[in-house]
Amino acid sequence: PAGLQQAHPTRRFHRLDLVRDDNPIFALSWTLYHVIDESSPLSGLSAEDLANRAGVIAVIVTGHDEDYAQDVRARHLYRPQDIRWGHDYVNIFSEPSPGLVHVDYARFHDTVPLAVTEPSETPAATAVQVLPVC
Repeated sequence: PAGLQQAHPTRRFHRLDLVRDDNPIFALSWTLYHVIDESSPLSGLSAEDLANRAGVIAVIVTGHDEDYAQDVRARHLYRPQDIRWGHDYVNIFSEPSPGLVHVDYARFHDTVPLAVTEPSETPAATAVQVLPVC
């Protein structure tokens, strides 16, 4: 009803669109990407906005383990302090010779600052510090 005050904060959940929302060979590395544009619920939010709202990004991944023929699930919560604003992940793939791909897992968590072309431009893209999900 009109005028009714909420006694407790309301939690809102938004499903984020991913650039690629499935991976047929999960044994290989896979980074989840969500483009922050005008249709994203994260559009226009700063690190301070997310912290002030007590915002959390919950990542839930579901897959199928063919070796054991069972579904597997992982969940992790990312708080504002876990997010590296204006960073992107380094490329961990190299091809030392044709047909041979090397994955450098020692750099799996490494990020680099995004290039900013204008002094007033704040990069909207972010990298989340990846933590082990058990």
